[in-house]
Amino acid sequence: MNREVGKWKPEKTINRIVPRILVRALLILVLAGLSFEFGVRLMVRENRGQLYVLGKSWRPLFPLTIPSYQARSNAYGRYDPELGWTLSPNRRVGLYATDRHGVRCRFQSLFHSCWSTTDEPIIGAFGDSFTHGDEVEYEQTWPYILEKELGEKVINFGVPGYGVDQAILRFERWSRRVRMKTAIVALVPGDLARNASVFREILYLHPTLKAKPRFIRKHGGEIARMPERVPHPAEVPDILRRFDQTPYRRYEDTYVPGMFRTGVWDRSYAARFIQSLPIWRARRRLEQPIQSLLQGGSLYQLNLAILRRFVRDARDAGILPVVLLLAEEDALRAMARKGPGFSPWRRTVESISKPGVLVVDLSRIILEIYRKKGRDGVFNHAGVHYTPQVHRRIARELARVLRHLPEATERDLESDK
Repeated sequence: MNREVGKWKPEKTINRIVPRILVRALLILVLAGLSFEFGVRLMVRENRGQLYVLGKSWRPLFPLTIPSYQARSNAYGRYDPELGWTLSPNRRVGLYATDRHGVRCRFQSLFHSCWSTTDEPIIGAFGDSFTHGDEVEYEQTWPYILEKELGEKVINFGVPGYGVDQAILRFERWSRRVRMKTAIVALVPGDLARNASVFREILYLHPTLKAKPRFIRKHGGEIARMPERVPHPAEVPDILRRFDQTPYRRYEDTYVPGMFRTGVWDRSYAARFIQSLPIWRARRRLEQPIQSLLQGGSLYQLNLAILRRFVRDARDAGILPVVLLLAEEDALRAMARKGPGFSPWRRTVESISKPGVLVVDLSRIILEIYRKKGRDGVFNHAGVHYTPQVHRRIARELARVLRHLPEATERDLESDK
C-alpha cells in the first residue's frame, strides 16, 4: 500500500490558497476604489467648466481646468495691456451702460460722454465693483448719489474685479486726461489679496482667463510695476499650462505647485481629490486680508505702499486724495465678532492720515446696517454687493465729510500746487 496517498502536502495547499487570497484582496481594493470614486463624484459639482467638492469655490479638484479663449465682440469689459481689463465704450448690458470713454453712465449717455467737457472740474471715483455699483442701477450707486448731494460732477471710474493697484493705475491715466479736483479711491479688505496676484485663475480658482498688473515691494518701501505688459486672455492658457517655467511664477503669491499639473490619472475624480488635499492645506495657510490688516502683514504693507503712491501722485497733481474704506461680508462678520468700536482699517487710517489727505472709514456705519437689518439689508440677492440703501448711506456720509473739509487740508493742498 502506498503511504503517500492522502498525505497533506503544505506546499500544494499554500499554492492554492495564496492566489485566492490575493485575488480576493485585489477585488476588495478594486471595490473600495470604485466606491471611493463613486463617493467623490457624488460630492463634486460643476460650475463654469470647473469641478468643486460640495460646490465650495475654495475646494476645486486639481489640476484646474484651463478654459480655451473665445473672443467676444460685444462684451462689457475688454482687454487693456496696462490695466489688465477695462470697460468697453458704448456698451449696454443689463443694468449697466458705458459712455464713449468706457466709463459707467446713465443709459441716456450711451454713445456720448458722462461730462460735457474735459475742462469741467470733476470728482473721480475709482475702485472695484463696490464703486462701479454691481447689481444696482446707475442712479442707485454711491458716486451718482454723491454728485446729487454735492451739486458737483462725480464720474464713476470703478471697474468690477479691480485690485487697488489697478484702481490707482486707472486714476493715473485719467488724471492726465481730465481736470480732476478730487480723487476718491474706495476699497474693501478683500482687495488686498488681489494686489498680490496676477492671474484670477490662481487667486480665485475659477476660469476667467483674466490677468492684471501688480506692484512688487522693493527695498526702501518703493514699489515697481510688474509685468510691463499684461498678457492677453488668448495667451493665458499657455502660460498656466507651463506656469512653473514662466517668469510670472515669482509674481504670484497665491500659487501652489501642482495647481495645473496634469497626469494620466486626471480622469479619476478620486485621484484628483487625493492630489488636491495638500494644495488645499497649503492655500489655507496663506495670509488672509483681515489678519494682515490687523497684524501689519505683507498684504497690508503692499497695500499701504500702493495707497501712498496714490496720495503722492494726487498731491503732486494738485488733486485732493480721498481714501474711502468700506467692508464686504467677511469683514463685517469679523467686526461683529470683535465688538463695537473695532475696525480692520485702524492701522491703515493711522498710517495714511496726514494734512492734505482725507481718509474716510465707513466700515462701522455699514456694520450698523448689518446689525440692524441683517445680511439682506446690506447685500443684494446675489449676496456680494451693496443694496441701494447702503449706497445712499455711503454717499451721504461722504458728502457730509467733503462739505466740512477741514480748512487746514485745503490750505495744505493749495500749497502743493
